[in-house]
Amino acid sequence: PDKVRHSGELSVTLTHLGNFHARVPAGEYDTALVRLDSRGKIGPADMVHRQYYFYAEDTGLVGFLESRRISAFAIYEKKQQQALVLQREGDGP
Repeated sequence: PDKVRHSGELSVTLTHLGNFHARVPAGEYDTALVRLDSRGKIGPADMVHRQYYFYAEDTGLVGFLESRRISAFAIYEKKQQQALVLQREGDGP
């Protein structure tokens, strides 16, 4: 685009919270728990976003939690929370 409508700032912090044994539908894994915190303001919108990731060596992501809030003045506000876990093949919907 040739015209910038909104600009702003975003602050991101990544924190290793320790190692945990996680049990998910796909099995049991030794994982590293990482938290990602994002906070920012872009134009009229404010955003707060927190994510937790459970990573297992040689497997990758086995679990995920997310909480998000976005608001713009008093006319728009959206809150969302979701989770994800690794399943064995054929165990899903």
